[in-house]
This record gives sequence, C-alpha cells and structure tokens, in this order.
Amino acid sequence: MSIEARIPEAWRHPAFHDMRRRIETLEEENRQLRDLMKPAVVFPLAWGLTRREADLLAIVYGGQGCVRWAVIRAMFFELGDDRSKDVITVFLSKARPKLKAQGVTIETRHGVGLMLPAESRSIIDGALSAMAGRGG
Repeated sequence: MSIEARIPEAWRHPAFHDMRRRIETLEEENRQLRDLMKPAVVFPLAWGLTRREADLLAIVYGGQGCVRWAVIRAMFFELGDDRSKDVITVFLSKARPKLKAQGVTIETRHGVGLMLPAESRSIIDGALSAMAGRGG
C-alpha cells in the first residue's frame, strides 16, 4: 500500500492545511500574549529563586487579589500542555521556604488560586525599590 493511500482523505483536503496554519498562528499569538502578560519582575538574587519559581512569584505578584489556577496554568505552560496544578504546586513548595526567609508568604485559596498577603506584597515592593535605588 502506498503512503498516499494510507493518508486519510480529510488530511488531503486544502481546508485541513488552512486550519493547521490557523492553529499554528493562534498558538504563536498565545505564546506572545503570555509573554506580554507575564510581569517582567526581577527578584533579588539573594532570594535564591529558580527561574520557574521567580516566574510563579511574578505571576502572583502581578495579579490583583487572588490569581486563579487557570490563569497561572495558562501563563506557565504552553497551550495544550496537560500538566496539572500539581506541577505548579511543586514549584510553589520549593519557593515557599526561600520566600519565608525573606518574610514573604504565598497563600493558597483552595479550589481558587494563589495570593500574596498585603504584608508580603509590601516586602517585595521594598526589595524591588531597594534594587532600583542601587541601579538594578
């Protein structure tokens, strides 16, 4: 049997190729929007956060109030990635002791998402201001 004969008829239709190009375009637009939405925050190196831990903190810090799990997942993973919030929870559990040493806590609102208490937000604001005062 030839390769041509094994390809489903629908895949040979021009509309299939148009839809595939459209999907690729939308996936790229999504990636760019995620990059734009992710707050560009650089936390002090002394905090010892990995890139993913810092990304997670930046998402929660950039949100107002409670940041929903769906938003965190959308900003953290590629479209179509089926990883659950358990992966994010692993990053969170590794970041929490590092942040606690700085007086920062991230609260979990079970079934809803994550949030920074006002005191933690103030500590981060102060650390970022101090970094800016030193020129980065």
